[in-house]
Amino acid sequence: MVDGPARVSRQWPTPLPAPVLAGNRATYPEARSGQDLVVTVTRNGFAQRLVPSGGEVGTPMAGNGVDWSSGSDFAAEPAGVSLGPVLDTYVQSNILTAPMGDQPDVRVGTFDGAIVARSFLGWQLAGLRGKQVRRAELKLWNWHSWSCQPRGWQVWETGVADGKTAWSLQPAWLRQVAGSTKTLGYSANCPDGTVGVELTGLVREWAGGAAALGGLGLRAENEGDVFAWKKWSASEGAEGHPPRLEVTYQEG
Repeated sequence: MVDGPARVSRQWPTPLPAPVLAGNRATYPEARSGQDLVVTVTRNGFAQRLVPSGGEVGTPMAGNGVDWSSGSDFAAEPAGVSLGPVLDTYVQSNILTAPMGDQPDVRVGTFDGAIVARSFLGWQLAGLRGKQVRRAELKLWNWHSWSCQPRGWQVWETGVADGKTAWSLQPAWLRQVAGSTKTLGYSANCPDGTVGVELTGLVREWAGGAAALGGLGLRAENEGDVFAWKKWSASEGAEGHPPRLEVTYQEG
């Protein structure tokens, strides 16, 4: 990639086949035996992952973002709106300063009892200004969990994350506004799917306020319990199910 004097490139140890292009993704079939290499252009750079050939769920590979920009995919409907996040990112206690906003998932909890992850979502609020909010629900696509045993996860109002957000640079955790134990994404008997949590009270406050952006934080209720480890699809996720804030309203 070339942008004026800036150049960024990635190397692969063997010759790559011609990619299959779809939207913001380039898929290199059988880049490694039995695996496709998928390169996704994101809002702040790019991300790469290896997936089983012809599959969807894969292994993230390390990659650095090259730029940061914000945008909203706000879309109005007659009786409601569905907001996509301006930003979704996670922070992890073993990655102190590197931002993770180019990754395909947001996550909470711990996978080893020591390393802890938390996530942040940021929303543009201009489309809600003056609306009488009847109901608001955060919806997340849960594609991976440690097991299907219910474990608590919390939703907090936070400061607004940005392109520099990392474990050592977290927005302020202001107050818990909701919680859930809904858990999916473990097995064929507990498949991937949408989990939702109601945020009507908070979104009413946002609609009646003057802030341009609203921030949410996600964290496990018990950050030392591996059974609370969860991953949800981010906006860059291959699953095609970004976080959504669905709001039903009447005009003020």
